Amino acid sequence: MTYKQFTIRASHEQMSHQWVGRALARDLALADRRNLGDLLLRYLPHDGPILEAGCGIGGWVKWLSLHGYDVVGVDWYEEVVEAARQADPSLVIERGDITRLRWPDQSFAGYISLGVIEHFEEGPEAALREAFRVLRHGGMAIITVPAETLVRRLVAHHLRSAAILALRLIGRPLYFAEYRYSLDELVRHVRAAGFEVMHTDVDDVRDDETAYHMGLYCDFPFLRSGEGTGAMQLNAVGRVLRRLTRGVGRQFAAGYFVAARKPHPSS
Repeated sequence: MTYKQFTIRASHEQMSHQWVGRALARDLALADRRNLGDLLLRYLPHDGPILEAGCGIGGWVKWLSLHGYDVVGVDWYEEVVEAARQADPSLVIERGDITRLRWPDQSFAGYISLGVIEHFEEGPEAALREAFRVLRHGGMAIITVPAETLVRRLVAHHLRSAAILALRLIGRPLYFAEYRYSLDELVRHVRAAGFEVMHTDVDDVRDDETAYHMGLYCDFPFLRSGEGTGAMQLNAVGRVLRRLTRGVGRQFAAGYFVAARKPHPSS
């Protein structure tokens, strides 16, 4: 079942909090620790341009560019786009609405949207339909969303829901933040948009990483080191827990991953 998450910040304030002032170099260092990099290199074609929809400060735009891809990034928030340009003026990043992209049909060989479609309270359908439209036939879409794992269902979401209830009781304004999807839910949404699902996986750090973990870092603040928001580095207790849970790492993962292909028209 989809979990609906709330925050104390309105959307523009939340985006500024998350991205403005964030170090691009740190995002690149974390990208090298994530299993997502290997998955992107496996499934994204090199024979055409790639679009990242909801690129934030541009960490993956830069990372993919360094790996030989022709990449353009789009983000809705002007202050985030400006922060990306200041972080690296060579990045090709522009402001745009990922549910109404400016490019014509079949413009891209690949499309990635990493932790973005969950932020539409009305659901991900419009964004996925637009992804399907701008991809060429045979093109690949890579989608990730926050995971509705067993650990989150049994522990983390109950803790978060209790905190939200307490904030409501004292009259604190709350705003929709995101949905967390089960893997089956994500696959159903992607298939409903017309895609063929080629591969599913989790989205977190590589299996051999023990000092970093996205799921543990995000869900349990007492496991975080003092390296700042987004670093995903664990403290000593977190590192021990990470080592102990590596065998069931999927249940602690931050996100789910789907690689899907836009099919060729039937003959």
